[in-house]
Amino acid sequence: MDDPKTPNAVSSSPPENRNGFVEQKTGGSATTLVDGDRLEQHGDVHECFARIAALWTAYLKIRREPAAPLCAFDAAEMMSLMKKARKHGGAANPDDHVDDVGYAAIAGELAPLSFFWVP
Repeated sequence: MDDPKTPNAVSSSPPENRNGFVEQKTGGSATTLVDGDRLEQHGDVHECFARIAALWTAYLKIRREPAAPLCAFDAAEMMSLMKKARKHGGAANPDDHVDDVGYAAIAGELAPLSFFWVP
């Protein structure tokens, strides 16, 4: 997964100076959040985002019309996938399940409005 020769490869390797960049750009508030509460809640940020990227990459490949522009339905589906990825790192968080169900329900509401809906 970390093959630099593969275009758009999903990497779980942290950059050497992530905190230095974040500290500089946010005055430290984002680092405190990412390395504090969110680290405990969602696990390592690099691993979490690598899981999200892997699921989104798979979704984009298998969606009904992979070349079509994304629509609101796709966004809801992908947000549900983000919640699924978060459930697999860090502490157990019941809100991830509630949010996941909420995003799935929104996708269900949006499906008839999407370009591929066939009644």
